[in-house]
Amino acid sequence: MNKQKQFTEMDGPVTRVLYSHPVFNAPEPPNDPVATSLSLYSLGSLVEYLKQNPDGLDRTKVFVRVVSPSSVTLHSPLFGRKQRESLIAAAYLSPLENFLGSFHSLTDFRIGLGTRFQGGREDDREQILDVLARVRAENSELSDDNGLSQTITAQSGAITLSREQIQNPVRLSPYRSFPEAGEQVTSEFVLRLQQEKQPGTVARAALFLADGGAWEYTARWQVADFLRTKLTEAEVNVAVYH
Repeated sequence: MNKQKQFTEMDGPVTRVLYSHPVFNAPEPPNDPVATSLSLYSLGSLVEYLKQNPDGLDRTKVFVRVVSPSSVTLHSPLFGRKQRESLIAAAYLSPLENFLGSFHSLTDFRIGLGTRFQGGREDDREQILDVLARVRAENSELSDDNGLSQTITAQSGAITLSREQIQNPVRLSPYRSFPEAGEQVTSEFVLRLQQEKQPGTVARAALFLADGGAWEYTARWQVADFLRTKLTEAEVNVAVYH
């Protein structure tokens, strides 16, 4: 709707209208169309896309952003009305979902520790599995619990019981970043066992992250270094923005 806006001049008691003109409320111009982001699930597929360049991108102007240890995106330069396209989103689907920070039955916990954490490392995975394998619900009991370390009575032979101390923090290497980038980052966790209400039964265990998220910094740069090495010839910029 047009409106008349008047500009006036005061001359003592007399007001004179100098001129007027219509004011238009013009609509905002539409944004330029953007491409639909392509979803990938490995660093290798992102590298192959950029090397083959099927969409004819100017690879010297696009850039790869390492968002997190499990998320990498490819972005266009600014265009149109200060727009930026997210061309590719590569994600690593970590098997750790719903495992850390929650108590699980000893059977489920041992399975999770054996399948969701990288083996063959200089960490505490094998030691923890060994202790938990000898815990029996009917003859195990927690004692000397100071909030960090716990002592548990476990079976050491056919009928012999031994007292095992679980000293925290423990060092583990869970699968939580792209495996192509290298070994999984080892970090510290607090291992907690939970005793049931009836005496002599230990039925649940949980892991809690205890490094303050420092592993993410190391893992981000590990992913970035891998991509920079693989994309040197393609001249694609790789940045760690988070």
